[in-house]
Amino acid sequence: MSITTKRGDEGMTSLIGGQRVLKCDDRVEAYGTVDELSAFIGILHDTIQDTEDNTKAFLMDIQKNLLTVEAIFASPEEGKIPHLDPSAIVAVADRIAALENELPPFRSFIMPGGNLAASYAHVCRTICRRAERRAVKIVAKGVELQYLNRLSDYFFILARKLSV
Repeated sequence: MSITTKRGDEGMTSLIGGQRVLKCDDRVEAYGTVDELSAFIGILHDTIQDTEDNTKAFLMDIQKNLLTVEAIFASPEEGKIPHLDPSAIVAVADRIAALENELPPFRSFIMPGGNLAASYAHVCRTICRRAERRAVKIVAKGVELQYLNRLSDYFFILARKLSV
């Protein structure tokens, strides 16, 4: 089976359930931005060395969760796709708390950069913030919106950790 269907040649795509929309539809923008985030997380994953806290494995867990977020954003029918488990938010919050305990208190703005891994973490943070804005635009709420909000904080603190 070929990946090329030619069904998108006129600027349309299908949401989950078959509804055809323009490729610039707010839902497509939302799940497309989450997909972009996942791709950059892959680069970040491949850039860092694994640590005692298994950051690489955690990044892969994030990518799996983002697949669920993408599916929810691609589904115009509420309840068609099971929501992300709230424990995903707790896992990210726990990671943030653990990293905060390792680092000195945050006292000023931080310029993105420092090294390649930290820079990629900052790129993930900014794409995650955009994904959150896109999610708000499609009136996403609840677990998925909270997850994206927490996740951008995680990438900020991870960037700090990676630049030490």
